[in-house]
Amino acid sequence: MDELNKEYMFRYNKQQYHKSVTLLYNARITRLAIENYPDLELEKTPFALCMPDEYKVGDNAVQSYRNYYNGDKRHLHRCIFKGVYVYITNSCS
Repeated sequence: MDELNKEYMFRYNKQQYHKSVTLLYNARITRLAIENYPDLELEKTPFALCMPDEYKVGDNAVQSYRNYYNGDKRHLHRCIFKGVYVYITNSCS
């Protein structure tokens, strides 16, 4: 999470943490509290794949979203500071 926040601050020239950092810190504390109660049975929520079926790869959320961002979300690609991520194809010349 720390690296993701550093990328956000670098890419958007921000001087403060993204709000999600605080929320995730609080979630970690909650998770640690829950782990102290091993008898508590919690079910994990499956990842939602909110995209057209053509991009979905079974229940693989990571590959499905990579496909989606390489397809319908290409207009969001901005590679002005650093190189392109390896899973983004034909982008940002």
